[in-house]
Amino acid sequence: MRILVATNGSESSLKAENFAFDFFKGLPVSELVVASVVRITGVLDSEEYTKAVEEQKKAYSAHQADVERRALAAGIKKVKKIIAYGSRPANIVNIAKHEEVAYIFLGAKKRYPFINLKRSVYDRVAEAAECPVIIVR
Repeated sequence: MRILVATNGSESSLKAENFAFDFFKGLPVSELVVASVVRITGVLDSEEYTKAVEEQKKAYSAHQADVERRALAAGIKKVKKIIAYGSRPANIVNIAKHEEVAYIFLGAKKRYPFINLKRSVYDRVAEAAECPVIIVR
């Protein structure tokens, strides 16, 4: 069985990672897919944009290496690390489909009614994914 954890190194994604490790402890997880999506917003010139992308990619790579270390310590035999670029929901769903994962784990921040009127990443992933999505708060 393959599982996907979408992570950006935030507190909420750390909770999702730990929940996934605990949830599957003792179960036959053949592979963990760790997915991070680089998305730069704002008005930047091309040099600033390139620098921002490289900084985010470097941070995600370092965090994914930590996730890999913790996953192997938790007994998961194989870890695949993927960094994508662009829309977070679309990339997470596409990676899950391409990698044929059984579950997607996502971290979520606490919601405040009327403050966050736009749909969140996890709302859009849960709506579009072809497999179960576990949202961890």
